[in-house]
Amino acid sequence: MKVLVTGGSGFIGSHLTEALLNDGQQVRVFDRRMPSSSDVEWADGDLRWIGDCDRATRDIDTVFHLAARISVDESIGYALQYFNDNLLTTVNVMHAALKNGVRKFVYTSTCEVYGDTSTRNADETYGCNPTSPYAASKYAAERAVLAFGRTYDLQVVIMRPFNTFGERQKPFIGGAVIPSFILLAHRNKDLIIHGDGSQTRDYNYVKDVADAHVCAMKSNLEGQSILNIATGVGRSISGLAEQILQLTESKSKMKFVDDPRKGAQLKRSVGDSHKLRSLGWQSKWDYKEALSKTINWYKSGASHYQIP
Repeated sequence: MKVLVTGGSGFIGSHLTEALLNDGQQVRVFDRRMPSSSDVEWADGDLRWIGDCDRATRDIDTVFHLAARISVDESIGYALQYFNDNLLTTVNVMHAALKNGVRKFVYTSTCEVYGDTSTRNADETYGCNPTSPYAASKYAAERAVLAFGRTYDLQVVIMRPFNTFGERQKPFIGGAVIPSFILLAHRNKDLIIHGDGSQTRDYNYVKDVADAHVCAMKSNLEGQSILNIATGVGRSISGLAEQILQLTESKSKMKFVDDPRKGAQLKRSVGDSHKLRSLGWQSKWDYKEALSKTINWYKSGASHYQIP
């Protein structure tokens, strides 16, 4: 098949592109940045322009739509931009996909749409309660995708990955906690933890997340589906920090500060992926092994990153 990956030069998108190529698919990447692989077709442009979306989706069987703004913290100060870039661009891509006869549309959402999962591990029936502009913009885009699918009889899949980590993830401002902690630990700087450190997350290695997307593409799903990508194991942020300090043999200390994010910071976010597992997907990577692999990747290129 010929597939399109929007955001295919990004963190999850680049790993998904590799997984698709390894599966023998023809891949077109839509991204402002040139893909690292020469084995893909590159289409640059702007998803806010319907003409660029039309050009990107021509002769495509399956669309993977990953391009988005992704920071909870950043979204608090830039709510309008998040709705523009996460909701309206999704509508543009969906509109173009329908026009060009795309057969399957896979939208990468987020576990943040559930809000706090304090009562149990969230499966796909768990009520959604987005608590940040980022989460709300992704949930709004989900509803648009599902509505398009039902109205125009298009097969759509919503992927809800819980916290993803791995090589090539952005650290620090607008980025993620694991690469930030790794780079701080490498330089023996304090690891800043907002709150008391008991916040719990379900961490998934990016290559498992990419494989989950390929599984969704190849599965015979009809109509509209929602699939969690989760390990079902909750890990506290302070426990994560301690493990990174141990694996890096760092002299860094944990520094606890007040959390400025008010209700946007989730206390617990842990998922249930039994539905995806029933399709044949399973996590292939041991958590500690994947974390060590990620640490080694960042250590090898640590000089490229500036600590703010």
